[in-house]
Amino acid sequence: MENSDNTEEDINRLTYLQAVYTQQYELISNEIATYSLAQETLLRNKDLLENAKDIEGSNVLMNSGNVFFEAKTGKMDKVLVYVGAGYVLEKTAEEARKFVDERSKETAEMLEKLVKERSKIEQTLLEINYSLSALQSKAQQ
Repeated sequence: MENSDNTEEDINRLTYLQAVYTQQYELISNEIATYSLAQETLLRNKDLLENAKDIEGSNVLMNSGNVFFEAKTGKMDKVLVYVGAGYVLEKTAEEARKFVDERSKETAEMLEKLVKERSKIEQTLLEINYSLSALQSKAQQ
């Protein structure tokens, strides 16, 4: 009887751990998606800044939310760069390129860390699932 109680306690403990690790896995997956989207935006901005001279004086299609309009670009010596928390700073195109490049590297590093952490959690979840399955099989016997 006591062995059965211990098995039931172990099953409950592992079920709880499974839920906690599953929640952590989902949270990290969401963070990865957010950082991936940010990285894509940074890379597009970096590309735009690197080619800014090519589009000076050109007609371009601008996106403002879900509205698109045609605009003519002027000289692109200075640009406004979003730095976070709703703030933008005026920078030279070169300063902006450096800033975006630094942010891109930071984002890539964070993505790498998150992917590694998710992999560890995934491994732990596999071990928990294996142990839980074995205990549930044992309890049914």
